[in-house]
Amino acid sequence: MLHAGYAAALIAAIVAQAVVCASPRLASVFGDNMVIQRDRPAPVCGWADPGEPIEVTIAGKSARGVTGADGRWRATLPPIPAGGPFDLDVRGKTNLTLHNVLVGEVWLCAGQSNMGFGLNNCLNAAREEASANYPALRVFGVKEQFAQTPLDDVTGHWSICTPSTAGSYSAVSYYFGRDLTRALGVPVGLIVSAIGGTRAETWTARGDLAADPAYADQLAAWKDVSHDRFVQIGIDYRAFQNYRDHIWPQLEKEAKDKGLPASERPVQPKLRLHDCPSAAFDGMIAPLLGLAIRGVVWYQGEDNVARADQYASLFPTLIRQWRRDWAEGDFPFAFVQLSNFGASPPQPAESKWARLRECQRKALALPNTGMAVSIDVGDANNIHYPNKEPAGDRLARWALAKVYGRPDSAPSGPLETSVKRDADSIVVHFANAGSGLIARGGDLKYFAVCGSDGKYVWANATIEGETVRVRAAGIPEPVSVRYAWADDPSGANLFNSDGLPASPFEDSVGR
Repeated sequence: MLHAGYAAALIAAIVAQAVVCASPRLASVFGDNMVIQRDRPAPVCGWADPGEPIEVTIAGKSARGVTGADGRWRATLPPIPAGGPFDLDVRGKTNLTLHNVLVGEVWLCAGQSNMGFGLNNCLNAAREEASANYPALRVFGVKEQFAQTPLDDVTGHWSICTPSTAGSYSAVSYYFGRDLTRALGVPVGLIVSAIGGTRAETWTARGDLAADPAYADQLAAWKDVSHDRFVQIGIDYRAFQNYRDHIWPQLEKEAKDKGLPASERPVQPKLRLHDCPSAAFDGMIAPLLGLAIRGVVWYQGEDNVARADQYASLFPTLIRQWRRDWAEGDFPFAFVQLSNFGASPPQPAESKWARLRECQRKALALPNTGMAVSIDVGDANNIHYPNKEPAGDRLARWALAKVYGRPDSAPSGPLETSVKRDADSIVVHFANAGSGLIARGGDLKYFAVCGSDGKYVWANATIEGETVRVRAAGIPEPVSVRYAWADDPSGANLFNSDGLPASPFEDSVGR
């Protein structure tokens, strides 16, 4: 006869194994409290025994699928209008039910640390959290995971936006979702997939990087890294982060209080998974491919500033690749242009931050893309600036105007479209001027021109309708013009009548 304790443990193990093997099983992004994209076919997917028939039902609509030899199944629901809450039933050898499911608008929110930056660290956080009672706004936070090959699933769960949950949300995505919820009056679901300190190539598929010789060295550096070594690199970097962010500051404080020498600053490991090509895409985007979404909002670029010119082709490659792999056509893709940070030079100078902003601006040449300018809300001394509401609000403005056709929403601030020389001046033409361009707080600032020698000087600029005339003494035939071309162009003051700032730009006559 079995000992009672052993018998209980054995029974528990058998039950646990039965739960693990229960069929069918859903991908993690399908769960209680989720939002399903409205008005378009919506795939539901998971795993079951090979050959097992699956039926999915919600709101009176059903879809069927059969599990393949690889154990995967997919059933695509027909378009469903916004509404809920509903139960979503999945029937196979066993049945399972998801509760409190809504149908509405679903957006993927991705990028690096300024996308992941929590609402609880924001300006006026306590006030915003206290009022964050939006039961139709749901958020799925994807847990950080890097991978060497595309994974099948992510880890995370859906939560309902309440004063007790909102503080942990990505601030930019929260403000974006809050504004959409208020304006559209339909449920909004946000899937947040962000990791601080990541490069754009970390979020791009390996095959697309391999097609560009510029990434040959990066790909080669990681080609022969074993799985065990890959895992250890991640462990080592997390240990460094913990020491840098939590232990070392405390040691510094204790040493200072005791009048002792400062402790040695932690040294970052030479290898980080954050720099591994495709590692974030494989771990945190590939498992989401096929999920019905309305579009993407993106905030990234700080870790590519050192190679800004490369970003000019890399960023459009990422956008095209995500659209291709999602097989949803040219879905909306909006992004935040890098905010002001760093030095503000007394004389016009080259700026890597401005160069990357220009690469972002030029990505607007791709169809169905939008950009939220943030050079007026950052902090010259803090790359993780706390005033995130304008970025989220401006992303929502673009979506409301361009995706949802709301005529009462300006899509963005002024965007330079062309320049021409007129005698000793350059005349700059703008789109999105609203009912007129505005010089906020006095005369226009931060315009510069150069002649054929390529040396920029500050210039006088005046508004003429939807154009700006720019000239500088000593430059009788200007050939190029820049606006807000600095790491920190926070003094730049060209806005439209909707109160939205103009994007920095560089353009030349005849380009």
